[in-house]
Amino acid sequence: MTQKIMKKSILKKAAMRNALMRKTAMKNKTMKKTITKKTTIDKTIVAMNKMKIDTPTSSWLTPSQSKAFKALERSTEDDSFFAFEFLPLEVQIMILKYVFPDQRLIRMEFRTIFNNSNMILNFQMLPDMHLTPLLNTNWLFNTEVNKEFKKVELRKYSRGAKSKLYKALHDENYSPPNYFWDRCVRNIFCGRGSRYRSLDHVYIRPETDTLIIDYRQIFILYFVGGSIDVSNVKHIALANCRPFVWDWPYYPLPDDDVDRLIHGVISVECPNLRKMTYIFSSQDPMTEIHIDTEEVIFDVNDEFYYRDFEYEDGSLHEDRPYALMQTKAEVDHCFREFLRQPNAKYRLKDDVMNFWKNHVPGIGMIARFDADADWRLRMKRCPEPRYHFVGFDMYLPAHADGTILNQYKGLAQIFEGAPW
Repeated sequence: MTQKIMKKSILKKAAMRNALMRKTAMKNKTMKKTITKKTTIDKTIVAMNKMKIDTPTSSWLTPSQSKAFKALERSTEDDSFFAFEFLPLEVQIMILKYVFPDQRLIRMEFRTIFNNSNMILNFQMLPDMHLTPLLNTNWLFNTEVNKEFKKVELRKYSRGAKSKLYKALHDENYSPPNYFWDRCVRNIFCGRGSRYRSLDHVYIRPETDTLIIDYRQIFILYFVGGSIDVSNVKHIALANCRPFVWDWPYYPLPDDDVDRLIHGVISVECPNLRKMTYIFSSQDPMTEIHIDTEEVIFDVNDEFYYRDFEYEDGSLHEDRPYALMQTKAEVDHCFREFLRQPNAKYRLKDDVMNFWKNHVPGIGMIARFDADADWRLRMKRCPEPRYHFVGFDMYLPAHADGTILNQYKGLAQIFEGAPW
């Protein structure tokens, strides 16, 4: 009996000892996690001070930061991935820049609707599918995106705003009548309860990206007193460049005056402009947005005339693009007449005319790159990548990297011994 009591006492003491050891181990593990978290925060703040970046308000307290730290703990516990936050900030920035999109065409779609003497400005710009995730990731990504990309913002209408359409006129005292004194600032795409999510701005990389704006809509926007902040833009493309007569009953304008006023306002609002292109297309390219498709602008020049275009089925185009070259000749003639300013009602300033002498617009066509990823499903022997010109039944063969296929390349190397 005594031995049984002693054995039970020994087992009880052993169980208590094991429980105490488990409690101590859990306490040490908790303290270790707390110290690791504090050390991570301290290291990051020190690194931020070295980079001279201000600490965001309520940093480390937001729900997204809490989730980030939980993910950090999980990644360090199982050693599956070295946490991104532990890398030096210089390395993080280098990795981030690899995520930035390449050269892009940015469409800025908006429309002005007249309704009972009021104006409704409809923004139709969706969030940027490439930059929005980076802007919402953390403070570092947000800072670097804002350094590399500039915001091009469409300003809302305001009461009594004067039109900037006439700032480039030679007669600085000219003041057109204001027929839009009663203004209604509305945006049906961003209203409460709206099913659409739309923005009034886009992000653009000035050095490489091209901003596409509708020719007619930019005139209406500035005519009624609106404006766009395009001071940082260096490449502009005007879509749907078809001459039109402004048939507003109180203030009609012929197509030549419309074109002159548009050129005047672009020269004033976009002082850093390097290149402007008229987009030639048989359909509206503003309404079609292909997120996963690479788009480029082909300049319509003499070399463009000798390209070997194909139909959709791959057969060769029988005729050369005579209509395109004729359109280019007409545009060049109209621009030369614009520089002369013959009998111009709205004469532009001399510095504005000098600006356009150094920035002669060109004609371009938007083409979408098709890598032919489903060539196996089409029972082809190999992929046949090519460009499709928007609004036309025209295709141009290309290589996988996007360079145009030259059917004559290699002849000089084979027969004349030229270097490859």
